[in-house]
Amino acid sequence: MKTIKSLLLALPLALLLAAPAMASPLLWTLVGVTFDDGGSASGTFSTDSTTGSLLSYDIVTTSGSAAPGFHFDGVGDSKYADNYFGPNSFVIVNDTPFAFPILAFAFSDALTSGGVNALLVGSFPYGSFQSNNDSSEKRLIVSGNATTETTVPEPAPLALLAISLVGLAFSRRKQSI
Repeated sequence: MKTIKSLLLALPLALLLAAPAMASPLLWTLVGVTFDDGGSASGTFSTDSTTGSLLSYDIVTTSGSAAPGFHFDGVGDSKYADNYFGPNSFVIVNDTPFAFPILAFAFSDALTSGGVNALLVGSFPYGSFQSNNDSSEKRLIVSGNATTETTVPEPAPLALLAISLVGLAFSRRKQSI
């Protein structure tokens, strides 16, 4: 009788512990990003879902009337800073001295939860832009956002194990009667 009471008390506890957990990185895709000179930006980047820090990126900007395009992919360029010009932003720079394209993205919402996140537009240096090192070739982003795919919560593995063990113990208890 004590075993049945223990199992009945353990089952709700095990179910409460089975809270969903999300994987740490969020993969963002740029959608409809255009510059004021006619160029555009496309690609993906990932952020840490806890801190919003930039983890990786592969972004291509196309040439426009004010600045040439560039491929930012972590080869020959690097993340300069998170939250440099404001919250929910990051800056990527070319590592070659004096050969800068600088790409800065600033978002309306934190990069810690998925969905659609609009780029802050039309402001230098606090919005989203691409520039060279002395700002003589700069262009502002005038539209666009970043989106994440809908994530499916992952059940906590230890909670699933606990539920399985409770079920196993209960089935063994029934067989021994």
